[in-house]
Amino acid sequence: MSYLEECIEEGIRKGLDVSWFVKEDWDRAQLYEIKWGLLDGLEVSKYAKKEFNERQMEQIRMGLMRWFERL
Repeated sequence: MSYLEECIEEGIRKGLDVSWFVKEDWDRAQLYEIKWGLLDGLEVSKYAKKEFNERQMEQIRMGLMRWFERL
């Protein structure tokens, strides 16, 4: 089973919007960042963009997590 298929399967089990996994041709690391953002309840549209590599996506995701912790 591919990592994409694993993400979709886990997403369905956890009630996530799995459409994010198939909107683009993400690499494994980008899928990881999208998956964890969805699991954390973040608005992944802020960073789930092809122009961001996995490190940029991670930094944005972590920033969103910190920002929401302060609310």
